[in-house]
Amino acid sequence: LTLYAENGVITLTGSAGGNFGSVTAFGSINAKTATAAKNISFNNGLSLTGTADNFISAGGTIAFINNLNQSSTGKIYLIADNTGTGTGTVTFTGGIIISTGAIDIYYNPNTFGVQDTIYSGSGAATKYMWIVMLGGASDTTTRSLASLSNGGASGSENYALAKDIDAAATVGWNFNSQYFNGFIPINFSGKFDGMGHVISNLYINRPVNFANGLFGSVSFFGMPNSFIRNVGVVNANITGNSSTGALIGSLFPYNNLTVSVYNVFSTGVVSISNIGTGSSSWVGDINSTPAATISYGGLIGFSAASISDSWSSVTVYAPTANNVGGLVGEFRNNNSFAPVISNSYSTGNVMAWGNAGGLVGAMTDTTGLDAQITNSYSTGNVNVIYNNAGGLVGQIVRGTITKTYSTGSVAGRVNVGGLIGQNQANGSVSISFFDTETSGRSTAVGSNAGTVTNVTGGCYTGSSCANGGTANLSASATFSNSPYSWDIGTTTSNTWVIFAGKTRPMLGTEYTSNS
Repeated sequence: LTLYAENGVITLTGSAGGNFGSVTAFGSINAKTATAAKNISFNNGLSLTGTADNFISAGGTIAFINNLNQSSTGKIYLIADNTGTGTGTVTFTGGIIISTGAIDIYYNPNTFGVQDTIYSGSGAATKYMWIVMLGGASDTTTRSLASLSNGGASGSENYALAKDIDAAATVGWNFNSQYFNGFIPINFSGKFDGMGHVISNLYINRPVNFANGLFGSVSFFGMPNSFIRNVGVVNANITGNSSTGALIGSLFPYNNLTVSVYNVFSTGVVSISNIGTGSSSWVGDINSTPAATISYGGLIGFSAASISDSWSSVTVYAPTANNVGGLVGEFRNNNSFAPVISNSYSTGNVMAWGNAGGLVGAMTDTTGLDAQITNSYSTGNVNVIYNNAGGLVGQIVRGTITKTYSTGSVAGRVNVGGLIGQNQANGSVSISFFDTETSGRSTAVGSNAGTVTNVTGGCYTGSSCANGGTANLSASATFSNSPYSWDIGTTTSNTWVIFAGKTRPMLGTEYTSNS
């Protein structure tokens, strides 16, 4: 098929597997889209203008025989091998000339883990190498998660998932008695784009090792604008020592203001050892000293970077650990900027020795700018053996919380609150809610030495709430009226969505018309 277009849209679709062959486009095509099942070749180059993003996607290779001229303020996405076969790249006989906007390239390099120099000319593009398979336990050369895990590919480069990956085979990998088996966490410092795909059935059993998760230690030192985005870890089974989460064990960007994690999620189990996930699986003396383990989270164990538009439904079982949360175990600044958790939520149950919350276990800043949590919530139950249990956050050493709520039951021995367990002198909590009925708590904060403003208890109907609650937590006005002033309505244009008498608040990013 040869296709001629001037100022038109090239859109080629077909049945599964595609009915179209290679495409050659002659002429200059402005601010449009091209999609093909096999190859795309622009013999006379391509010029893009306007403000919209531009997507050029091929099942095989995308070839530019002449220059690609980018004067659009939108981004250009060049996506080769869009079904993840492991074959297909982007080539330039000419170069890329960028005056505005940006270009992202998704492709298969000649050697996995080593970026190809695939163009010349002025301007630059961000290149992502495709991961197309799980690989084998000892792989170091395939385009796989295993190659990245085993050090065959550099962890400081940029990668993207080309397809969903079932990691069930990892349960039989790297067996070394009870102390080590399963997938080896990836140590990472580049950019990772999951492209909306999921990694399912990931198994890690490293009860004596630190920093466990799909990504073990993520440290973006000297890597500006780095991120992990658009990926889910589903039905994970992760066991580890301190700093353990389903997606990331430890995330510390060092003095980098532009690192972020967004649009990610997790389900499954995160635990301190392989002794089970039920409360009856652990027996100990409540007055004894627990093991010196910290930072277990349903998504991330320890984080000093911003997290947005993310969620977790992971059971987190760490009965001898401190700083345990449904989303993040420990959240703090990195001494040069204040990270923010926003538009995020957790639904998994949490068990810990101390400092445990439905969303975050502990906010542990001691100096510098405050870490922040805003427009987020949790519904999971929190069970703490000893101290500092909160429906949302277990302990605030330093930090700011605003526009949040929690509904899970909360149990513990010392400093137990429906929303916050312990709020120290440098902690601030405002315009937030907790459910007195489902939490089993009459007070929002178990122990408070900081600032608490406009934090209110209620229940689903607001009528005869147990434990003294008065707010109707299924009424839009409860949240929108002064002094709370949440951006809440019935469409995804709102930060929060609620249907009076039918739902509690949900985030606009999670709501669909089928909810």
